[in-house]
Amino acid sequence: MSKNRNNINYLEGLLNNDKKIIEKIYDDFLFRIEALIKKNGGSKEDAWEIFQEGLMVILKKARRKDFSLYSAFYTLLYAICRNLWLNEMQKKYRSEVTIQDDHKYISDTNLEKTYSEFEQIALYKQKFSLLSDKCKRLLTLFFNGNSFKIIAKEVGYLNDLVAKKEKYKCQKHLIKTIQEDPVYTELSHKKKIK
Repeated sequence: MSKNRNNINYLEGLLNNDKKIIEKIYDDFLFRIEALIKKNGGSKEDAWEIFQEGLMVILKKARRKDFSLYSAFYTLLYAICRNLWLNEMQKKYRSEVTIQDDHKYISDTNLEKTYSEFEQIALYKQKFSLLSDKCKRLLTLFFNGNSFKIIAKEVGYLNDLVAKKEKYKCQKHLIKTIQEDPVYTELSHKKKIK
């Protein structure tokens, strides 16, 4: 089953109060949220409460007519639970708190903004994966800070000028495919509203 189908199943299961799907959500994700909470001073009980609260936030959002899920279900759940736990810690200690995890913390705890950023990243990754292997390799080398001379050698171009020209073409194609996607239009519209 595809990841996209799983995301839809998770949401439908929550919306329809489907016991099997809800159990699957707990089986698939609770241990991950528990690890995050425990790593940051919480207990198993704290993790359980945050997890349930996170599911309630998703349920509330999913009931809105304008809601669409463009990232993985877990990505959204993780972001929500992380922010909920951060808020709990800040209340408890009445000061700024940082959470130790492998994900970059976005200091703005506005969940809409965090979710929107996840949607943008998911769209970028999807369109990037559709590029030719040569374009993916070229852009990856470029984004990792390699010079065009190194890129030309690694990818097999005649020289750095050819690598520069090809990078421009690949980047232009990537931007075009992103901007032609209806998700991009929706995300752009959301930014204008705010």
